[in-house]
Amino acid sequence: MENHVIICGFGWVGKKVAEILHSHNIKFVIVELNPETKVVIEELGYQMITGDATSAKTLHNAGVENASALVAAIDNDAKNLFIILTAKRLNNKLFIATRTKDDMVIDKFKEAGADFIVNSLKSATDEIMDEIANG
Repeated sequence: MENHVIICGFGWVGKKVAEILHSHNIKFVIVELNPETKVVIEELGYQMITGDATSAKTLHNAGVENASALVAAIDNDAKNLFIILTAKRLNNKLFIATRTKDDMVIDKFKEAGADFIVNSLKSATDEIMDEIANG
């Protein structure tokens, strides 16, 4: 896959981002650690890599080197930060959008290489998708 979006996490934000990408015929792959979620993702017809998105090997398997964007949508700020650091090291041209629950980590996300950060779960998917489409 090339010029695709990698969605890390298939919780509320990840699901909404996948729905929007799918509706716009934008190629994407989901990285999800929970094997139970695999059934849901397969039923939706989405591509998936089972693994830990903080792992360089998992991101490599998702095609991070050829991806255009990555959405770090894990419900854990520390893991999202680690995903950003790892992904940016593997592809420094990658557009990275992430979400946070804590304003205090926004500067750290920027330092790590995040291009777009939202701290409101309610508006996260709309804002992330606008940035991907226009970014």
